[in-house]
Amino acid sequence: MRKFAFGTVAVMFLFALSVAGPASATDDKASSSTTNTATTPSIGLSAPTPAPAPARKAKTHTNSSSEEGYKWSGFSLGGSFGYVQGNGDTIFNPLPNAEDFEDLEPQSILLHPHGVIGGVRGGYDFQHGNWVFGLAVDFSGTGVSGNALETPIINSEGLPDTPPGGSTLTAKEELKFLSTIRGRAGFVVDKRVLFYATGGVAMGRFILGADANYPEFEFDYPTDISRFKVGWVAGGGIEYAVCKRWHAGVEYLYYEFPSESKVVNQIPAEPPFQILNNWAAMGQIAQGVLTYRFK
Repeated sequence: MRKFAFGTVAVMFLFALSVAGPASATDDKASSSTTNTATTPSIGLSAPTPAPAPARKAKTHTNSSSEEGYKWSGFSLGGSFGYVQGNGDTIFNPLPNAEDFEDLEPQSILLHPHGVIGGVRGGYDFQHGNWVFGLAVDFSGTGVSGNALETPIINSEGLPDTPPGGSTLTAKEELKFLSTIRGRAGFVVDKRVLFYATGGVAMGRFILGADANYPEFEFDYPTDISRFKVGWVAGGGIEYAVCKRWHAGVEYLYYEFPSESKVVNQIPAEPPFQILNNWAAMGQIAQGVLTYRFK
């Protein structure tokens, strides 16, 4: 009986151990897992760290209009307006010679035609580095004119010819239009400023006149002619890029045409007495220029 009771107690004790062992192990594992999770997070199960937002590129505000305004290559179209100071000194040369003519010594009248000039222009420029090369064509109407009078006429003895009523020499010159075809070469300073030299062909229409008048003898030597002339022009200027397409500047030009000569017969005619007139045709121009550049 005692053996049975002891055996029963032993069996129950072993059964209790068998049940308590696995449960304790499970609890230990759970406790260990909880501890590990709290102290050392698992790399595989942790939430992914968000990637840093890409840095926003700061906007660069480039003044494209200003940059393009620095470009000097391309076609241009514009206008100019200025002032002309000319030289049209006129020579009176007696024929066949001063001794035979008697009443006229070779002499000249100082004639300085002047006035405004204005017109249109166009051209093309090519820029290489700081150097600019181009071609310019312009056409201008003018209000350039001048008249001069000298009295009395100096005779072949070098004395004033002072008959009753007096004697006079008169001269005139007008420039109706001026057109030029010019090359130009320049250098750009500070991107916006162009200094340039220019030169080429000049063409113009001139009205020329002269008269030697002798009221005492009731005759004179009038002449009035119109001539289209071809000459040359040279000068320089400064041009500034105001903005993207508009350029403004100032320009100086010197022009010169071959002198014009004409033999004039007396009215009424009295051969062989004639006068050879000779007109100079040159001048200087100072003008402002405004152009629009196509790019």
